[in-house]
Amino acid sequence: MPGFTPEVRTACPHCGEPFTLRVDTDGADAAYVEDCPVCCAPIEVAVRWPLDGGGPAVELRQADA
Repeated sequence: MPGFTPEVRTACPHCGEPFTLRVDTDGADAAYVEDCPVCCAPIEVAVRWPLDGGGPAVELRQADA
């Protein structure tokens, strides 16, 4: 969905603190690095959109500093 920016409740893979992530994509699969809003460590974000039009599947991993 172009221009659609969902929010996903998740937790940092570094510090474990919960936060809300705004998915940075226009409805297409994406991969990018974003800093944790709590501990500022880099997080690899992978977003996959299902073919049925549902919400995004988001995977977070520790990024190499």
